Amino acid sequence: MGLLDTQRLSGEYASLSPEFRCLIMSVARRLGKITENTVGLVLRTPGRPVHPRDGRLIMPVGCPEEKIYVITEGRSYVLGKSGSTMLPLVTLHRKDVFGSLPFPDLGHEPGHAAVVGSADLEVEKLDPDPLKKEYETLFSTFRNLLDDLGNCVSQTTRMAYRFSSGTPAGDPESPEESVAQGPRRGR
Repeated sequence: MGLLDTQRLSGEYASLSPEFRCLIMSVARRLGKITENTVGLVLRTPGRPVHPRDGRLIMPVGCPEEKIYVITEGRSYVLGKSGSTMLPLVTLHRKDVFGSLPFPDLGHEPGHAAVVGSADLEVEKLDPDPLKKEYETLFSTFRNLLDDLGNCVSQTTRMAYRFSSGTPAGDPESPEESVAQGPRRGR
């Protein structure tokens, strides 16, 4: 049985930049959202995220650009490709982060899902290089916790895809065909 040095972890968390702490909290919220949505798929309950029909494409599936955004206003929707349909995975809100995150692959954007923004979406661009350096310099215990968090998001997303087969997964159009392009940057 392993023990965690909570004092050391707490001290390391406190020493992180506000942007990196925001990133960690956003991924933790994302795990809660994808878990709730996956349970909704299993139980076929209402309340799952919806496919936005009037949104703007912010990040297409497979986007090669390494960009990271934090939402300052509005919402964004992470839509994963499931066969010929787009599966709404999570809805992100103010202070949530999306893009090419320095964590291991979450199974979301940019490689496996698109991001579509609401009409009132405003984002602030984060510089990915300092976030990557900060991630790489974490103590191994803290980095392993974050890697596990990312792995949980990824595996829960895989479950969502599995449980969505044979169920309505949203609009069959791809986000590229159903939304206008481009983010609106705030502040």
